[in-house]
Amino acid sequence: MFNNMLNAPTYSDTKNGYVVTAYLRDYFDFITTKSETDDYLLNEEMFESNIRDYQNRTSVNTDIEKTLTNSQGNTDFWWLNNGITILASEGSMVSKKLSLENVQIVNGLQTSNSIFNIFKNKSSEERSQDERSILIKIITLDDMDETRDEIIRATNSQNPVTVSQLRSSDPIQRTIELFLKSKDIFYDRKKNYYKNQHKPRAQIFSINYLAQAIVSIIDSNPVKARSNPTILIKKDEDYIKVFNSEYDIKIFYYAILMRNRVSEYLKSIQKNKSDDAVLINIAKYYELHVTRVLASLVTKQQNVTPTILSHLKISDLNISDDKISDSIDILKKAIEYSEIDLSKKASLNIKLTEETVKYLENIDENSI
Repeated sequence: MFNNMLNAPTYSDTKNGYVVTAYLRDYFDFITTKSETDDYLLNEEMFESNIRDYQNRTSVNTDIEKTLTNSQGNTDFWWLNNGITILASEGSMVSKKLSLENVQIVNGLQTSNSIFNIFKNKSSEERSQDERSILIKIITLDDMDETRDEIIRATNSQNPVTVSQLRSSDPIQRTIELFLKSKDIFYDRKKNYYKNQHKPRAQIFSINYLAQAIVSIIDSNPVKARSNPTILIKKDEDYIKVFNSEYDIKIFYYAILMRNRVSEYLKSIQKNKSDDAVLINIAKYYELHVTRVLASLVTKQQNVTPTILSHLKISDLNISDDKISDSIDILKKAIEYSEIDLSKKASLNIKLTEETVKYLENIDENSI
């Protein structure tokens, strides 16, 4: 049992606790102790009820530390961080000083460790000059054991924010959504938005779905597109390449139409349960490869650039079953020539992609 004091220049009383903003320097003092050699140590007792230990150099923690290191500008830290949740058996506020007993930090361990890692290396003068704050939610309970676990589960079980969700508010995403909506295609910029509006499921497409189609067609790289769709737009430079604001908006529309047409055709193959083992494997795993080949057949170009794609007419996207079948045949020839073992994730095989390109070398002889 121990008592802790926290300066809280801005606070609001609630029924069983407080919501406060505290200076980072004061929060650092709050969570640390001193060793016999006068070194700062993280007070581990405060984090015993946390369901996770420090996750070290994850991308999230690295980003938190970068933000903490960069103290320039007008952006306060608490604007960018979800904050801290503290449980305490008792709490009282006197002259903007919060006194707490039996403190347990149940959410915010990663942030707390990041603050500790950065501020322990600052001088006293540097810490005193840092005017940034952190948001803290403090819950005081007479009997912490009774509801503690419920609070811990709730504060640590929020849905994770995906990369595509972080990108959803970008102007280019809004532009794509509005354009596709005019074509009766519902671009799921905000996950489940159109599902909740009861739009037809077959007409709803995600940011990741479109990103994979663009990378497969314009980058001619279905392997990269299929391996991990979130990586395609995680880094700013990759994101800008996929969702370039200078692209003709029609290319996003055409990319979805081509991929969806392939998807529907391949689903029909799986439904009909063909005896052709290679065809079945293509139907299951090679959608992006087929889409890449189809784009070349539709544009009559080996390498499909954004400009070439934008010059298509909407009538060119009335794609026949025969054209998709031709695309599949090219892929089958490449599989046969490359002697790919389909049981070993052939869809991720770079050699297969290279061999497929060879069958498209003369396709631009009658280019558009």
